[in-house]
Amino acid sequence: MLTIPESTIDAVWHETQKWSEDTMGQVIADMSDDQPLLMAYLVEVGEELLNDEEQELLFFFGVLLWKMMSWGKDHMEEMTELDLDRSEEANSQLLEVFDGDTGNEVPVAVKKAMDDYNQPFLLNFVVEAVSESLETGAVQMQNFGAMVLYLKVAIDGMDK
Repeated sequence: MLTIPESTIDAVWHETQKWSEDTMGQVIADMSDDQPLLMAYLVEVGEELLNDEEQELLFFFGVLLWKMMSWGKDHMEEMTELDLDRSEEANSQLLEVFDGDTGNEVPVAVKKAMDDYNQPFLLNFVVEAVSESLETGAVQMQNFGAMVLYLKVAIDGMDK
């Protein structure tokens, strides 16, 4: 897949600011039709680790990522179990860093993950969105890395 430009990320973000509850419901229904495995992943991943507010944010950010990656396309190739498995495997080293809760290693790991990454603007969006949620208290510090990782797995699973 081509790299998603910052202009697309900005356009989707601005569009979401106008969404009503009905619009959000329709977007979720569209995503469910287009990417059912992604929908299931976002609902299930982290359910034992994240609190309810963090789960909701993870889901919302995942919806935004899908919208950003499908922006301007009639149809996006469906993510498969194999895509998801490969994405999780490829990100397993990052998981070890995040699980180790080693302070300064987390930003270093994210920076390293962005080097030569096909979707740097999406990953940057994820890091900024989760960081803002951390600052507002919606995300706990100990779950920052996991949320970034879960969303990176979603990006990688759709990036084909």
